[in-house]
Amino acid sequence: MPPVRLVIPALHLAARVTPTGVDQAGAFDVPPSVDQVGWYRFGPGLDSATGSVVIAGHVDSATQGPGAFFRLRDLVPGDRVLATGSDGRTVTYSVVGRQELAKTAIDLNAYMSGTGSPRLTLITCGGSFDAQTRHYSDNVVVTAVPLAAR
Repeated sequence: MPPVRLVIPALHLAARVTPTGVDQAGAFDVPPSVDQVGWYRFGPGLDSATGSVVIAGHVDSATQGPGAFFRLRDLVPGDRVLATGSDGRTVTYSVVGRQELAKTAIDLNAYMSGTGSPRLTLITCGGSFDAQTRHYSDNVVVTAVPLAAR
């Protein structure tokens, strides 16, 4: 089941989730509007008993300002993340980890896995910004595990 809304109380964030895939370069295709986040539609949905539900969003934009995941790096273990599916069911997750990894070293396939215990993976840009290439050096990756469904 696709997520349609993401709420992170600790960040005062409520964002619409849109299905995405990969762009022509093979990178995660994040929605162009910085106030939306994208769910990797080729991976598990909220109703999956295994694998990682992957949602990515912009940290910011030169033209649109701070993005939905602007403060993602501020999450700490225990923070809650609520993902609502297209059926109205909300799954509550608890953050268990946060990493900042160089984009050149990160293996996104490891996070986009359909196997293993159910989890939620949130991804955005981080590190330093290179004005020449117009890209950040790192990715911020937050992992959360499901607590309950209502």
